[in-house]
Amino acid sequence: MSDPFRQYFLESIQNTLRQEANHESLLALFRFVTPSLTMDQVLSMSQKERNKLLKVLKTRIHPDKHPNDSSVTQLFQNVQIFYEECILSLDESSASKHGSTSNKDGVPPSKRKRKASHHSVQVVASKKFPQSFSCYDQWPHVQKSIVTVQGEVADDDDDELLSREIMSHPIPPNGKLTKEMVPVYQAYKCIHARGAIAHGKPISLYKTNVDIIEASKKNQTVHDIFDDYGGTKELDSIEVIKEELIQCGPVVSTSFRLLDIYLEQLQVGNKAFAKDLIGSCHELLIVGWCLTPYGEAWLVQPLVDKISTLQLIRIGFGQFGIDDLVLAPESSLDHISWQPGPYFDYDFSDVENWREWNEMDIPILEKDLKKLALCLPGGFMSGQSFVIRDEVKKAHSGSYKIKNIRWEENTMEWFVQVYQNKD
Repeated sequence: MSDPFRQYFLESIQNTLRQEANHESLLALFRFVTPSLTMDQVLSMSQKERNKLLKVLKTRIHPDKHPNDSSVTQLFQNVQIFYEECILSLDESSASKHGSTSNKDGVPPSKRKRKASHHSVQVVASKKFPQSFSCYDQWPHVQKSIVTVQGEVADDDDDELLSREIMSHPIPPNGKLTKEMVPVYQAYKCIHARGAIAHGKPISLYKTNVDIIEASKKNQTVHDIFDDYGGTKELDSIEVIKEELIQCGPVVSTSFRLLDIYLEQLQVGNKAFAKDLIGSCHELLIVGWCLTPYGEAWLVQPLVDKISTLQLIRIGFGQFGIDDLVLAPESSLDHISWQPGPYFDYDFSDVENWREWNEMDIPILEKDLKKLALCLPGGFMSGQSFVIRDEVKKAHSGSYKIKNIRWEENTMEWFVQVYQNKD
């Protein structure tokens, strides 16, 4: 690490973690965030206030902010473990003052075990989750929004054609992904997948190759990209990752360590991983899980692929740190448009399923009629298409054409009859 001050900061935190977990070491940990903090302030804090300080500290030592230091991932995990032990020590101290010698589980404090710093790799047998799950089964249209398809660019290594077309998720020219591009590329794949879920169909408006290259030049991380879209969630257990996949869609692992010997054993296509990242962390797009004879495994999207020959990669739970640090967008992304305009915004707050209708009769005011006219420079009956969009949930949109316009004297309203444009 070239920055000596950053190195000193990380080493100081590591030295603090070597101390006994108690109220004094908790104060030392928090002082990396607020140097003037006192012991009385720490003891009088609510748990919510303590969690907030921890979150600030974890943001500063997040592995994405120290991409050239592989030891930061372990430090990041150990800070969480150490913090939990400090809080436990505070609770036990408080309990002993009131005459109790056991924690809430009835376990004497001296026998409480320190938590492990990695996830268990055993089969997680739970009635809460199915044995297998794929985002592509749950939302079939998502695959068309993030999987590359046969297109116009010949690859240097073989005769396959890789896409740069508007109809699919972009890849850099000739399918070449540098290690700086991988986190940006995987983050945008996740964003595009979540966008397709919010949109309810394949998206046609997304980040381009130019956007990906520009973001990689700025050394943007997965965390940075997700923050730009409304925030980042850290998924801290296998159960939480599964829940996120089922409820919201694909997630990104930022802690998987790609090893050369493992790459040989997998026997996957030469574009499934970025070989520049062998020996270091490689961001992966997780789209589900399955049960194998050797335990549960995550279903991982190959880095570059074709929809006609897509084969998801299986990586066992806990293998090479894959589920140590998994991130997801905080936002549902339904406030973003996922198809190009021109847009006519309308209040559909009382009609959630309007996108399922082939035709609609929409009452509008005269001022809105003027807005509609701006979407159709050739005239109302020109046969031009335009996009009707929910004025709040802009991801909810569809392409339509006008069938008829009429004035209703009884209600003193204009009515615009539209039908879906399926061209």
